[in-house]
Amino acid sequence: MIRIIFLLFAFSLSAAPVKHDPKQLLKTGVQYHQEGNLEKAKGYYQNFLSMEKDNFDALHLLGILHGQQENYDLAIGYLKKALTVKPYDANALYNLGTSFLHMKRYSESLPPFQRILKMFPKNEPSQKQVLFALEKMADGKKNKDARLILGMGTGRSGSTSLTVLFKNQENTFSAHKTPPQLPWDIDEERLDFHKKRINLLMHQHSFVADTSHWWLPYFEELVKEYPDLKAIVLKREKSTVIKSFLKIKGNGLKGSINHWINHDGTYYAKNMWDECYPKYDVKNTRDALEKYWDEYYKTAERLAKRYPENIQIFS
Repeated sequence: MIRIIFLLFAFSLSAAPVKHDPKQLLKTGVQYHQEGNLEKAKGYYQNFLSMEKDNFDALHLLGILHGQQENYDLAIGYLKKALTVKPYDANALYNLGTSFLHMKRYSESLPPFQRILKMFPKNEPSQKQVLFALEKMADGKKNKDARLILGMGTGRSGSTSLTVLFKNQENTFSAHKTPPQLPWDIDEERLDFHKKRINLLMHQHSFVADTSHWWLPYFEELVKEYPDLKAIVLKREKSTVIKSFLKIKGNGLKGSINHWINHDGTYYAKNMWDECYPKYDVKNTRDALEKYWDEYYKTAERLAKRYPENIQIFS
C-alpha cells in the first residue's frame, strides 16, 4: 500500500557540461539519479540549490532522493519547501503524504492526499492512501454505537459555523466538504469511498459529522447504510443566500462563476465545483440560484416528512 512516486523529470541532457550553466548541474544530477548513483546526484542537486535555492524541481528531486534512502525527515523537509513554490503539485503532495506514512505519522499524511483529491477527485492512489492511514489510526478499535451526523444546506447558510459547533462536541470528528467532492448526479464510486472513510472514522469516534450541501441527493442512500443517521439542514432566508452567492461568485458578470448553468466557459468561468450543483435551463446566475434554493428545500422538506427521525430543518 505504501509507495513513493520516484518521479524523475525528463530533462534533455547535453553531451558535455556547459560551463557556467547552473541548469547543467540539475541535468547532470538527474542523470546520476536515473543511473542510481544517489550520492553523486545529491551533490549536484545541492550545488544547484546553492545558486537557485527556491527551485521546485531540485527541491522535489532531493525529497524523492532522501525518500529512496529512507531519510524521511529530510525528504519531508525538502518536499515541504518544494510545495511552498508549487503548493498544488500533485506528485510532490503524494510523495509528502507517503513520506509521512513511512514514518507512521498517519494523521499528518492525510492533508497532502486530501489536497490531491480536491483537485483530482477520482485519484485512486490518493483515495487508497487516505483509507490506509485511517485504518492505521483506528488501530483495530471499533465503536459499534458510533453515529453519522450530516450538516446540509444550500451553502452560504451557516455550514462553516455548524462544522465548528460539531467539532466542539465531545468525542466527535467534524469536517467540512471533505474531498473528494461529490457530484450532484450520483457517483457510486465516490460515495463508496466516503462510506469506507466514515466507517474507519467511526472506529475512533462516537460521532462522525460531515457538513456539505452535496449530501442532499445522497441522503436516502446513506440512511439505508446508517439507520441512526441524523441530519441537520440549515435554511437561511432566500434573498440573503442569493445575495451572498452572487457576491462571492462574481455577480453574474463575464468571467464569474456559475455552478448552476451548463456552459462552455466562454462567458462564465469553468470551476472545479461545477459538478457539485444541479443545473437549470435559465439565462442568468440569479435565476439559477432562485431555482436552486427552491428545489433544495423542497427536497429537504420531502425527506424530512419521510424520515422524521433522521432529518430536521432549522430556519
